[in-house]
Amino acid sequence: MEIETIVKIVKLKNKNYKLEFDTGRKIIVHEDVLVKEQLFKGTQMTENFINRVIDLQKKEQLYQKALYYLNFKMRTIHEMKKYLLDKEANEEEASQIVEELVSKGFLNDKNYTSQYVAMQLRLKEKGPFQIKKVLLKKGIEENIINEELESINSDDIYQNAFKLAEKSQKKYQNKTEKEAKQKIMQRLVNKGYSYDIAKEAVANLEFEYDEDKEWEQLVKLGDKYWDKAWKYETYIKKEKVKQKLYQKGYKYELILEFIEQKLKEDE
Repeated sequence: MEIETIVKIVKLKNKNYKLEFDTGRKIIVHEDVLVKEQLFKGTQMTENFINRVIDLQKKEQLYQKALYYLNFKMRTIHEMKKYLLDKEANEEEASQIVEELVSKGFLNDKNYTSQYVAMQLRLKEKGPFQIKKVLLKKGIEENIINEELESINSDDIYQNAFKLAEKSQKKYQNKTEKEAKQKIMQRLVNKGYSYDIAKEAVANLEFEYDEDKEWEQLVKLGDKYWDKAWKYETYIKKEKVKQKLYQKGYKYELILEFIEQKLKEDE
């Protein structure tokens, strides 16, 4: 069995060292590998020993990349394993590194879930169902998510939903009250709030009714519907426009007034 001897050790950047052998072979190892394997000038190594050091170095490089990945923000176990596999770790290497990170407290899905939920409650954007959807996608176990969500005060959830409803109300201020409520409800549900919470939040919104403004909006939209229905007979045209305007939430008496006005214009 051929024996190779380390004849020179050169310090590099980032705690790495270059080992030079009497055979001309050169390998790079991290400081932790150097110390762990007690590699010094004059150390004699078999081919199997060298290959083991090379494998350890690969794992150490992956471990350092994992730590760098954690520098930016917390990660889930699933995210970290995917990252390592993308960095060309095999399944065994990725699992071993993840296990080590978990044992040292660098990865903790329960803590991640707790902090993520707390952050979303502060941001007042996502509701419980949306939060759960995101966390499931990040690979968090459902029982961990459910446990954290169940600990949230229901009043806090309602208050966040109501604030989002108020914010959305400004966006739909040019809609009728009926249509605005429908759109706000849909937005709250899409954001992850339950139908009951969304319904309660919308019900507690205050809408100021301005008949002149509603009339202007009705005329503007009604004219478009009327022009598009030009090919129909008068009776059918009336019913189609009436139905569309009613679906938008305009008051029935205003719709009738508009229809009467259009019929006079067409005489």
